[in-house]
Amino acid sequence: MKFLSKEKKRALIIRFLPNILSKFQKLLFKTISWKTEGLEEGNKIETPVIIAFFHGRMMMLPFFYKLLRPNRKIKMIVSSHFDGDLVGKIVSYHGIGTLKGSSTRGGVKLLKEIIGLKDFDIGITPDGPKGPAEKVKDGVIFISKLTGFPILPVTYSVKKKKILNTWDSFIVPKPFTKGLFICGEPIYVPKDISDEKFKYMSQMLEDRLKGLNTLADELVKKI
Repeated sequence: MKFLSKEKKRALIIRFLPNILSKFQKLLFKTISWKTEGLEEGNKIETPVIIAFFHGRMMMLPFFYKLLRPNRKIKMIVSSHFDGDLVGKIVSYHGIGTLKGSSTRGGVKLLKEIIGLKDFDIGITPDGPKGPAEKVKDGVIFISKLTGFPILPVTYSVKKKKILNTWDSFIVPKPFTKGLFICGEPIYVPKDISDEKFKYMSQMLEDRLKGLNTLADELVKKI
């Protein structure tokens, strides 16, 4: 592929790789024995929600979403760069739509799309698209304030896994292991939240997600 331009290489990757990876995800998911914690947190909320999870733990979460929010639809926020195109195409094979852009206050086009959404949940990696890993940015809190949607922190862990040497320490489960999905309690952001409270709630979500990761890692050892 050396004779191909960067753009053509990327076009070929987007055309073929996501389909292959999504099939691999589905096959891998079926080989793993799964347990769940906190399904009631997602099942009981009738309004749309924001599903928040760290970038490194996203691989198996499309399958959890179908259990957590049955008969609901979701659109995931992805970057407008190549990485976002790749993730967006992969999740499309799981029936997940995408919203492109920044989740920060400057993402005017994205925010307009979000305001126009009806009956869609929103998926977001608050430490994405490039990190720092497991550091929550204010954008997710702003989106919750804007929409009134509660934030549902989610994660998963597996007994046997490969941790990739990437900025997010991306987890790839090994086949025929045991896994655990966890959903935490919803976080509600007030419409009249102050700037000072923004930082507090961002930190609270970060602590909640880190705590869920630790809990999942510990509990999965006992399955």
